[in-house]
Formats: sequence, C-alpha cells, structure tokens
Amino acid sequence: MPHENHPLSREQSLDYYADVRARRSRRKLVIGILVGIVTVVAIAGIAAGLYISHINSKISSNDQDLLSSLKKGAPNEPFYLLLIGADRDEERSEEAGGSEDENFRADTIMLCRIDPKEVKATLISIHRDLYVDLEDGTKGKINAAFSLGGPSGMVRQVSKLAGVDISHYVEIDFDAFMSIVDAVGGVEITLPRAISDPEYTGIDLSAGTHTLDSWDALMLSRARHAYDEYGDGDLYRAANQRAIIASILRKVLASSPQDMISSITTMSSSLTTDMTLDEILALASQFRNFNTDEDMYTGMTPSEPLLIDEIYYEILDEPAWNKIMSRVDEGLPPYESEEDDPTAGVASSTSSHPTATQDKKQEGEDAKKDDEKAKKDAGDLESVDKTGAVAVCGYVDGKASKIASDLSEAGFSSVAYEEDDFVFDKNLVVYGDSAHEAEAEALAKYLGDDFQAVLNDGSFYLMSDIVVRLAM
Repeated sequence: MPHENHPLSREQSLDYYADVRARRSRRKLVIGILVGIVTVVAIAGIAAGLYISHINSKISSNDQDLLSSLKKGAPNEPFYLLLIGADRDEERSEEAGGSEDENFRADTIMLCRIDPKEVKATLISIHRDLYVDLEDGTKGKINAAFSLGGPSGMVRQVSKLAGVDISHYVEIDFDAFMSIVDAVGGVEITLPRAISDPEYTGIDLSAGTHTLDSWDALMLSRARHAYDEYGDGDLYRAANQRAIIASILRKVLASSPQDMISSITTMSSSLTTDMTLDEILALASQFRNFNTDEDMYTGMTPSEPLLIDEIYYEILDEPAWNKIMSRVDEGLPPYESEEDDPTAGVASSTSSHPTATQDKKQEGEDAKKDDEKAKKDAGDLESVDKTGAVAVCGYVDGKASKIASDLSEAGFSSVAYEEDDFVFDKNLVVYGDSAHEAEAEALAKYLGDDFQAVLNDGSFYLMSDIVVRLAM
C-alpha cells in the first residue's frame, strides 16, 4: 500500500494499483514463458535421449563373448577395428538346418587401424579364402571362423593372424548398407580400367570417374569375375570395396552434424557394433578434416592360391605379411611402393603410396613445369597459320574431346573422334601435304615429347587435313 507519509488522491491510487497489477501480470507471464521453455527443453532432452537409446538399441551388440574378446586401448591412441561384411541369408540358414551364425559367410573381412590423433586410417582386406588354423583344431578358410565362434571367434582369428589387439567390431549387411549411398547422393569412384561383368553382376563401367548410385555401388562391390583376366578377382573386388567405403566416409564426414546423424540412422538397420552412437559421433568429429586421398592407406593380405583336396585356398606369404603389418602398426602405408600393390592400375583405390606427400609435392612441381611448357608451346601455336582442319582420334576416355576443345580455343578448326576402332600404338600427328607441315610440327610440340609429326605416305587414312592419333 502507499506510504502513509505520501497520501495519494483517488486518481493516483487507481494508477498506482493498476501499475502493481501490471507488474504482477508481467512477472506471471515471464515465469510462464520460462516454465514453457524449461518444459520444451526437457521434452527435447527426453526425445533426444530416447532417440539415442533407440539408435543404440539397433546398432549395439549385446554379445558378451564378443565384448570380452575386444581389448580397449588408451583414449585417443591408435586402435584396430574389425569390419565384417555380412551375408546373413536366413533362407540359406534354414535350408542348412543350422543357426544363423553356423551358416554365416564373412564375404568381406577388413582390419582397420584408426589413429584419432594423427587423423589417419588404414584398411587391410583379408582374403576370405585364406588358409588358417581354426579354433576347433582343423584347417580351413578364415571366413569359416564365424560359423565356428561367431563374432568373437572372428575377432580372435584375425587378432591372431595380424598379431594385434582388436578394440572394436563392426558388422554390416552389404546389401542393406548400400542404401546409405543414395542417402549421401551417390559415391564417386575412379576406375583405372573399364570393367564388364555381364554374366554375374551386369556391371559395365568405362575407365574414368563415375558417380554411382546404391545399386551400381553394390554390384561393383560384388564384381570379382569382371577381373578374371587379371587373376584372383577377389583382390580387385576387395580394392573396389575399400574405395567405396572411403567414398562413403568422405561424404558422411563432410556433412553437417544433422546430416551425419541422419546418415547413421540410415545405416543403423544394417550395422551392428560394440560402439555407441555417442562414441561414433565423437570419433567422427575427430575425423572432420579427414582426407581420404592422402590420409587413408589400403592393402590386402599377400597370398598365393593352392589346390588342396580339390578346394582352392589362399596361402599366406608370411614374410610379406609380417612386413606389411610392421609398417601398418607404425602408422605407415602397407606397401613400400605402389608396385607392391597387386591391384594398382586395375581396380579403384585410395592413396596407398608410402611417399604420398612427397609424391604430391613432386607432382605439383612437375605440373608447374608442364604448365610453363604448355604456355610456351601454346605460344608457338599462336604463331602458325591455322589453315588446316584437325581431327583428334583415339579410344581413350575423354582425352580426344579434351584435346580437340583445347585446340579449338587456340584457333584451330578441330573435332574429336572417340570410336572404339581408333586404337593406335603410337602418338602421331599426321598431315596430308607440306602446306600443313608447320601446323603439324607445332601441334606435336604442343601435345608433348612423345608425339611425332609425320607426312602421310599413303598408309594412313586421313579424314581431315591433320589427324592427331592418340595411343592407348
């Protein structure tokens, strides 16, 4: 009430009490808003907790044998993770009359070294037909370790093979896992050589870079017969699988936190692991700047095929394998040089060269020199008369079109032909008569030291005044 020494008129009293009521109303409104905010935050927290719990329930393994077989290391130190590509076929299990694990095939086995501190990863594919001593005392293929001992049996088998402790286990159903490819907008894969597998997977891809949808990514990950002409198709299939996984990682790690959680949600139906969602997100945050081209190394168990009792097995080359694992354990690429990789230049891959940083630096210096030479040679092109039409021919993916486009920008009338019957063994610039000799000589110089300008002696078919023939 008003102070007794300051009496108020009736009008002043009305104003005073109206102001008091207004302040009380504002306090109630503020309190109401705060309560509402706290309630929303609480509900959101409960929802987030329920969501995390839901995802964990879908992906987390409760296999106590598996959990006891894993050896957890020190925080933020390098650790090994076993990745298994599953083929859990319920119909096949029922027909075989056994449990799911008893009829399970580990078609894809990868030992992964993860270094959170250096932000590096190494993927080593283990041949599924590798001949090993199994836990039951028999000898057989390593992918049988699952049917004998389940996930924990596979962990123990690979740990023994590699001589390292395994800290985490991830099992994926490859068929379902490929749904993530569409979720991230496709994956980019570069193939050094064209592959075709019409009888088995139907895959048919030219050499070069492709953006694959989930179906093509799955078929590529299965396509081993596409490489029969090169020997053991499993080597090349495994290399493509590693490249697909690297491409998926590249996309997921580059996404926003919200999109990353969405991707993990998509993967959750095809993934089983000992790791929780919190652990996965924490590890992913450490790898936000992960460069799969420079900081991911790949390789495979070195082995040779051997027929034993009418069954083909892969016999481990132990000295070579010990050398590989020694390098991997030190954080080095598995191979000393690219020539040691049996799939190099045939299947897709990530960078696995031990001197990748030095090589890239040298490539940069070489590129700079090439640019300087190209500018000089381009200057030489400017000085010649461009009276002749130029045809660029060769069955090399995209190369003829690129050269023809560059020549057009330089002022030539040029066109590209990339038909499959243009297969040449030499790089030549063939001109029809002496009137175009200077142009041909300038073009050969511009295109590189391995190009030679020659006058047509009647043995070349010329569809233009000058023909650039690109060797395979």
